[in-house]
Amino acid sequence: MPLPSTATVIDVGLRDGLQNEGTDVPTGGKLRLARALIEAGVHELEVTSFVRPDLVPRLADAEAVVAGLPARDDVAYVALVANEQGYDRAAAAGVAAVIFVLAATDAFNERNVRRSVARSVEDLRALCRRGEGDGVGVRAAIAVSFGCPFSGPVAAETVLDVARRCADAGAADLDIADTIGIADPRTVTERFGLLRAALPAVRLAAHFHDTRGMGLANVWAALGAGIDRFDASIAGLGGCPFAPGATGNVATEDTVHLLHAVGVDTGIDIEGLFAAADVAEELVGRPSAGRVKKAERAAAGRRTG
Repeated sequence: MPLPSTATVIDVGLRDGLQNEGTDVPTGGKLRLARALIEAGVHELEVTSFVRPDLVPRLADAEAVVAGLPARDDVAYVALVANEQGYDRAAAAGVAAVIFVLAATDAFNERNVRRSVARSVEDLRALCRRGEGDGVGVRAAIAVSFGCPFSGPVAAETVLDVARRCADAGAADLDIADTIGIADPRTVTERFGLLRAALPAVRLAAHFHDTRGMGLANVWAALGAGIDRFDASIAGLGGCPFAPGATGNVATEDTVHLLHAVGVDTGIDIEGLFAAADVAEELVGRPSAGRVKKAERAAAGRRTG
């Protein structure tokens, strides 16, 4: 299959990245990082989640973050929700789009959102109806779509079944998430090929964690399967508080570098991403997990040294 000519990279560092960091980043720091990403040309950001602060304390300032974001017609801000209460908060805060998270397995869903997958699908159906009336876009994300930390490998048919139910509930956008970073390129190719064939009207996005060092390889495999939307986290920030051992998403700067290297345009400036990664490193107090920034700056140092 030929590669797409363009792709959208959604930065999830402010949400998926910071939710599991050891450092509590203040609201002003989060907004500074958002501005750096926007200046780099990132036009879609997952900025926070409206969940219980006692469960995800790093994102307890969701309303303040949304209120402080730059007003930009060319930037889409998305917030994660897990139930109707979260949707209520997000809508009241003025978020234009939400992403509703559920899992491919009951074992993970029960631990993550305290309900069965079937119950979450019905919640999604209700939110899609509400979103139509409220003018709020509702997407869905299927966590542990390749493997579950509690119940083991997840069959492709299981993911397809949940994806079909999400589409039937009204979600036209689906994120397929490798929450624990267990996917491999062959499985990614097969899984996304199956989903695209079965649900041609649904817009799919890929969400890879780099726990086992396979993140970029999986981006490449998904790209070859026709996927042109990718979640990534600036500086490789993050992890999941409900998935033991999971590391951050594949780094945004590494993902964009890969896409540009194979001729896929993102509209994002790689040097701008390096500057945003600098901000992220300062905020969390540790080096970036990304590789490209280190390599390019070392090369530039050798050229000028």
